[in-house]
Amino acid sequence: MDKVCVYNFLHKQIRNCIPGKPLQRRCIEALRRTFFSEKLTERYKTLAACEVEGLAEQEILAPARQIPAATLHCAAGGVPPALAVQARVEPETVRYTFPGGCCFRKFALDRERNFIKDATPPDLFSSDLFRNNKDIRSLRPRYLDVDAVALNTTHTDNYYHWFADLIGRLLLLPQYADKFICTDQRFPYQKETLRLLGIHESRVPAISDYSLYQFRTLTVLGKTPGPLSPSLRALQRWAEGVAPDRSGPRRLYISRKDSPGRRNIRNERAMLPLLREYGFHEVCFTGMSIARQIALLRNADLVAFPQGAAVINMAFCRPETRFLEVYSPIFLDLTGVSISTALRLEHHILMGRDTGAGTPETADYSVDLDELRDSLCLLVGD
Repeated sequence: MDKVCVYNFLHKQIRNCIPGKPLQRRCIEALRRTFFSEKLTERYKTLAACEVEGLAEQEILAPARQIPAATLHCAAGGVPPALAVQARVEPETVRYTFPGGCCFRKFALDRERNFIKDATPPDLFSSDLFRNNKDIRSLRPRYLDVDAVALNTTHTDNYYHWFADLIGRLLLLPQYADKFICTDQRFPYQKETLRLLGIHESRVPAISDYSLYQFRTLTVLGKTPGPLSPSLRALQRWAEGVAPDRSGPRRLYISRKDSPGRRNIRNERAMLPLLREYGFHEVCFTGMSIARQIALLRNADLVAFPQGAAVINMAFCRPETRFLEVYSPIFLDLTGVSISTALRLEHHILMGRDTGAGTPETADYSVDLDELRDSLCLLVGD
């Protein structure tokens, strides 16, 4: 009986014979440390190292390109220096294909079961890594003789990251619908997106059940800072396949009131009459199908929204649509600016007012109504 079989046998006995979850967990952790004592630094590699060592093949999906400086419109107070993005060289879009690659929950691994460190954001890579390392060392892989793509290596529970980091780059892969897709399906928008892409649920292994899967090949999309213009344009082309809702409003205000406790506009109710005066209709996308959201966005001429995950909706609109993004004054995230610059969209900004409470990521803020009116006048062209 080999080491793994002995470990699995003792693990099962602990589960069955020792009462109480806390004591079970302590005993299992001691068992893991006894059987699998290697250091974590010996158990991960970078994508580049895997390519050099012959564990992965690199392919450039889109070359590096020059991105111009951001052009922003601000009717009140000027553009804050933190949002004045200068011209830059956008890195190339790369995929890595691992013969015999493995997938375990949010981790991608090579055929030798080394963690691919830079395929996963640092905070996800480090969380519970020791425990997952021991689990992986004790598991026998479930081999599937298919080609697969790892779409589990980022914050898949976030609407923005789902589309910008994963789906946009998946669309760049040739014959992606023929591959198995390793990703979460915890949220309706994830399941619907895969259906819209023509990927049947039978081609999505249940990666959340702590199974270790090994595939004929596993494709991992290289991580880069910020959204990439090729993937954003791929999302744009994909959205063109959805017919616009001609009966819908031509001016949309996408509210964040369905995300309580995280950068909400405190006086949003007071903003709505002014928005309606300029022809804007308030919408909340929570609970709305992806196809319906895109249909509304494809029909819109003007879209206003508070800074947040809804920023990815800019990629679903027509290229001539104009945008107004309302910013928290203490959380100046560059995502919207990066998207509008990469896609050459007309992007207006309005800075909110600090309420003096909360962390930058969560603090509510307010909007000056006079400044909102000025911004809407500029956006509309009155």
